[in-house]
Amino acid sequence: MGIRTEKWLTKVAMIGLLGLVAIIAYQSFTKEVIETKEPVIVSTDMRSLENDEEDKPLQIVAKEEIDGIEGISEFMGAMGNNEVIARIGLGRAGIEELYNQYSKPFEKKEEVDFINRAKGPLFKINLTTLEKTPLKTDEVAFDPIEMSPILSPDGRKLMHIPYVWDESVEVIKPAIVYDLRNQSVTNIDANIDSDMAPEDVFYRGWSKDSKYIVGFGIEDEEQSIITFEVENNQFQKFKMDSDVFRINPLGHIFSEDGKEIFFVGWENETPGIYKLGVDSGNVELAMALPDEGEENFVRNYPYRIIDGGNRIVFLGNIRGKNGLYIYHDDRKSFTKIAEGGGASIPFSISPDNKKIIYATYFRNENSRRFWKIYAAKIVEDALENRILISEDVAEYPGMPIISWSGDSRSVVMYEPQIFTLDSRVFVERGIIRKIRFK
Repeated sequence: MGIRTEKWLTKVAMIGLLGLVAIIAYQSFTKEVIETKEPVIVSTDMRSLENDEEDKPLQIVAKEEIDGIEGISEFMGAMGNNEVIARIGLGRAGIEELYNQYSKPFEKKEEVDFINRAKGPLFKINLTTLEKTPLKTDEVAFDPIEMSPILSPDGRKLMHIPYVWDESVEVIKPAIVYDLRNQSVTNIDANIDSDMAPEDVFYRGWSKDSKYIVGFGIEDEEQSIITFEVENNQFQKFKMDSDVFRINPLGHIFSEDGKEIFFVGWENETPGIYKLGVDSGNVELAMALPDEGEENFVRNYPYRIIDGGNRIVFLGNIRGKNGLYIYHDDRKSFTKIAEGGGASIPFSISPDNKKIIYATYFRNENSRRFWKIYAAKIVEDALENRILISEDVAEYPGMPIISWSGDSRSVVMYEPQIFTLDSRVFVERGIIRKIRFK
């Protein structure tokens, strides 16, 4: 029994921004949800079905596809239902021409230059007019060689962390928050505790209400949970007792509103998800691994806390069975709600916690991997009304990107069309889908 930390090849993974860990709890039995009906693709125009009755089956009332934007190399997410943040670089012909201009093998500086030019700068894109507005200031350029910025759940702010893919590239830039409404920049590093250096702080992501940034810190092997309140530039540190607690450095850190912080770790060698009360400073166990069995772990992927921790949705392996699970604290039970052709089943849950979109992959006859993407309603510890909303989605840049609207009725999805060049994978163009549910 224990937490499995998957090995990453770069410094980026060590800060846990590409995939994060969750843990699970004891129960006396395991129930698996078996989906007996084949999913179907719902037709494009079903607006007459839309109403406000929550107990009705999940259905699609409208679908729209935007595929006229060449060179979308990376998708950050949506600002509302009609604007997105994406990186736009060269199309296939431009990338091939640029690639042939460099001598091989690449020198380090040439590699950086090629990546920046091929992937291109960051833009705000209007999905109706396809107008593109560059996102760049004197303080931040959002270069592709650096870590991708993280869009807040409300679609209004970008958190930009100046870590780079290549450790040999020196970057002396602060972590910042960029406000997409007024183009203001907040230097996060300037607000950390005076006894901490920027390299001691590892930012994990946004709170669900988009008001806080959460993460952890390391000082002389002592670990802390940290929060940063963006509006007031307030940094807080909660030091863990190293004789009792250890924080998993690759584990996901979740907060609804900055008041309770959930993190993956150990208390006296007991692995689990723990909850820190910010006001009280108390830490309590929210979920623990089963006592029996050797194959009990959670993948390096964000979990989702529902009902204050009474339910937790996570990707993991329980008693040797891989899948997407819901842990129900009242029942002390685990329910497997989905499984796929491999370990990864990325998912995204609506703001109201009532709908989920998840993806499973399969291999075609040429062993290429593709995603099938589903939507379903979450009812207690089960999924209902599963719908196949997209298929044959190329597995690049790793996982499908989903953005929910604030009312939990709509999603914006990005699906890349890829090609390879000398074993390197590039995006030729991207398809953006807008889907509205009843």
